[in-house]
Amino acid sequence: MILFVILMLINCTVPNDVLFDYRFDLGGFPVNALDVMLMLVFVQQLFSSSRDRFQTERAHPLLYWSIGLLVTARVCAIAAAAIHYVIANTPTSKNNASNGRVLI
Repeated sequence: MILFVILMLINCTVPNDVLFDYRFDLGGFPVNALDVMLMLVFVQQLFSSSRDRFQTERAHPLLYWSIGLLVTARVCAIAAAAIHYVIANTPTSKNNASNGRVLI
């Protein structure tokens, strides 16, 4: 949890020019250093053992449904963004286009 706080403080103090200048495209998505660090912290927290910090008898019954719905929503959002990127960068032909728009 403390790593998330550190990332938030870095996000508040680093100028946007630095983040926008030092980013790369990964499958059409711009990724900067904070995104990479956030993903590393997420993976570290995902696989770290929290049994020593928090003891409970069992998880809430809807926890697994909530996680499943969040993961499903994220996958659908990534797929929709990738489809939009492909459609937006597909050249149109005069046979398939009306006023320069791609017809689906």
